[in-house]
Amino acid sequence: MGACRQGSTMARKKKDKSQERREALAELVTSVNSSKDSTVICLASSIVNTSDVRRPTGIMPLDLDMAGGFPTAGITVVTGDDQAGKSELIAYAMEMCQRIYGSESMILLCATEGPIDIDRLRQVGVQWALPPNVVAARNEARQRSRLPPLTQEEIGTTVGEIMHAYSSTGEGVLKTILKAVEANCFQLVILDSLSPLIPEANKDKDLTDEEKRAAHASMLTRFSNRFLEKVSPVRGPNYTSVVFTQQMRANQEKANAPSYMQGYIPSTAPTGARALKHAVKMRIKLSEGQKLKKVVRGEKKVIGKLMKWEFLKAKDGAHNHITGDVPFYFGEHGTPDGVHRLNTVVEAGLRWAVLRERDDGKSSGIYFANGDKERLADTIPDLLCSMREDPILELRIRQAILGARGLMVRYDFRP
Repeated sequence: MGACRQGSTMARKKKDKSQERREALAELVTSVNSSKDSTVICLASSIVNTSDVRRPTGIMPLDLDMAGGFPTAGITVVTGDDQAGKSELIAYAMEMCQRIYGSESMILLCATEGPIDIDRLRQVGVQWALPPNVVAARNEARQRSRLPPLTQEEIGTTVGEIMHAYSSTGEGVLKTILKAVEANCFQLVILDSLSPLIPEANKDKDLTDEEKRAAHASMLTRFSNRFLEKVSPVRGPNYTSVVFTQQMRANQEKANAPSYMQGYIPSTAPTGARALKHAVKMRIKLSEGQKLKKVVRGEKKVIGKLMKWEFLKAKDGAHNHITGDVPFYFGEHGTPDGVHRLNTVVEAGLRWAVLRERDDGKSSGIYFANGDKERLADTIPDLLCSMREDPILELRIRQAILGARGLMVRYDFRP
């Protein structure tokens, strides 16, 4: 009996100690959070995982390499030389956002390299109505040429919300991006491009190249620190995907290195890479590959090129140094314009046994290669046409391909 009472007493003491620790923990959380403007400490069980929410580019092999698409609550930097396809990739992501979210699509575009080329975005597939001043100017020109005014179909409609932000200083642009991230209402926040941002300290001043680089790096470091604070999981889930484009510049480290080391150092490097490194989840380098040619009337014509990518940094399920490529066409000699994204979906579906072509004499067509054997179309061209007209079908096939690769990704996600 005495041993039982002793054991019971020890259990109560152990329980009391556990209760004391829990009370001390609750007191700590209350004390720390009450002394700050926002939550800085919380239970791990209260944190919401957002890493499975992605924003796809529409290029299936690239989306697979990114573990589904651009990650949320972090920055993806797309770097490359001129004409590498950075702005084109951004346009593809905008179009996919509209296809997935429809009227609930919300995109913020900060263009720093000149006026936005709305015609090119529309040509890629972004649904953006021509502004009234553009419509008036074009109708006036058409009237002089005795042509009818633009139809409503030619003017187009904007799906969802596309907002444009501009500031004369780099700090102004980055401050707007921080506010947009904090608002947590945009699926995509895009800065095209990071390279032209001019720190306020540099305006109207004659600085050396080294001083300009230092001011630019300082500006980005301050932004990076504030960005990480905004997307901290203790502040609640953030579903904003932030994408920056960035020009490659001559690598100063190579110029400063000893001659025997220069052969091992790349000739170009992205600007401000170190200043943003902690906030960047992915850094993807685009480059031009070999030219694509086609025989036209007995003569070889260049009809496109390969768009190549390499992951310089990757988190959230992706991996460093992954490379890939996809054909990019110039829209001439009977070829599509840009990357034929739906083709990449069908090719990936067949490769990963999500789709199956069947022609056994009794029946033929394109099927889902699952137990249900759902028939999707008679031929691949018919399937492409159906996917183009039906975003839900396209999304089903994309999700099935991701699942076949073991990627549990949410696209059509509305918090």
